[in-house]
Amino acid sequence: MHRLIMSIGWFAFSFGCFANEQAKEPAIQQWEKLAYTAAEFPEVEVNRTRLVAGLFISMYFSGAAVDDRFELTTGLPDADATSNEAAAAAGAAYLLDHFQLDAAKLYDADGATDREDLLSLARAASEMAFKLVTKTNGKRVAYRPFVKLGRYVPTTIPGDVRTSNLPHFGFDPTLATQIDPSPAVNSDAFVASYVETKRLGSADSTERTEDQSKASMIFDLQDPHPMIYRIMANRELSLFEQARIMAIYNMGAEDSATAQFAGKLHFQAWRPITAIRNGDIDSREETVFRADWTPLLETPNSSEYPCGHCTFVSATAHMLEALLPLKPNEKVVILAD
Repeated sequence: MHRLIMSIGWFAFSFGCFANEQAKEPAIQQWEKLAYTAAEFPEVEVNRTRLVAGLFISMYFSGAAVDDRFELTTGLPDADATSNEAAAAAGAAYLLDHFQLDAAKLYDADGATDREDLLSLARAASEMAFKLVTKTNGKRVAYRPFVKLGRYVPTTIPGDVRTSNLPHFGFDPTLATQIDPSPAVNSDAFVASYVETKRLGSADSTERTEDQSKASMIFDLQDPHPMIYRIMANRELSLFEQARIMAIYNMGAEDSATAQFAGKLHFQAWRPITAIRNGDIDSREETVFRADWTPLLETPNSSEYPCGHCTFVSATAHMLEALLPLKPNEKVVILAD
């Protein structure tokens, strides 16, 4: 409790100096690094990305609770503080309560102060965010592996099942089960995709260009955070504004993941590696099988449709367009090794 009070004091009254010294790197980025470099994570059933998202959510909820512009109806206690102070206090509370961190990285003992109202708000926001990101659906998906009597099938539970058990923040994941299915096997659209993927998507393709390979690598990155931080570094944003952007983005990204995995579990479409290595079992002559075909990128342990990367990238683009629209002539460069 004492270390949290001290951390609140330091963040609330020294943030301006801290931000100036670290102008090239948004403060919120440093906090995320602290969470990811923690020695231990709590024993919970969610991945680290979702757990770290709770940091941004706690800061957003806390700052919004004292800002008259927002009515989130969270029921959090009030405090005589600015949105920056409230966000900083909640961030410190979340990091100290839910991660094994060196507390010295979070506060300066000389700046300690006792703010009970701010402390109550911070603890409440931290706990609310933690419950949101670690909660799972009460009714679990009862996954039954596809079997053929007496024959072995892989026993690892697909990623579809684990992610589908997570509750959503705002988007109902069952909507993903209501979209049109992927093209039927043996249809012209399926055959065209089969032939193109086999030709350009293999690890040993001689027809894929260098630019196409680099584009594939970029598409596989799956972490827009560095890009978001670079854009925010070019804006004059307060700590609370940074936290709000990161909280909304992460909630949207997590919802897109939950939805697309719910769709994958529903449609159970096979992956290219399965289709191409078994191209002799359909009725189309154009789908010539190749028993040793291997894709450029490793095939994940989940079904093919709906496309996870397509869902994630589209959701990211729409959210950033609303949260961080680019200025005239401003460009974002994404590098691929």
